[in-house]
Amino acid sequence: MLLVSMTFYTIVTLLTGCQQKTLSFEGKGDYWEGSYISNQTSNSENGEFMFGYTGEESIGEIEYFITSRAGDSSGNINVDGKVFTRSTACSGCAKTVEDDEFHVVIQWDGKEDSFTLKR
Repeated sequence: MLLVSMTFYTIVTLLTGCQQKTLSFEGKGDYWEGSYISNQTSNSENGEFMFGYTGEESIGEIEYFITSRAGDSSGNINVDGKVFTRSTACSGCAKTVEDDEFHVVIQWDGKEDSFTLKR
């Protein structure tokens, strides 16, 4: 009986540790739209931001700023086409929760657009 109980406990622990949760956030500004998909396990998070330009002209160098409860991120990137992505990964970190919001600012060619990604 003890062996059966230990086996059951081990299986339940392994299954619980392997469960994955996915959260999805979206938002749109005047010129840009974006999303964030978060894939989480019990102790890690892998995610991807995707941003697309909705205007007509080509985009080159942009600067972006992303602010959230878990922290801030920014950078410069040369956009080839009208879409860019930014991947995230962490282990043992403060993970994204369902009511989080991501405030996004994108600057390019003397213009600026800001919007919020929400569930």
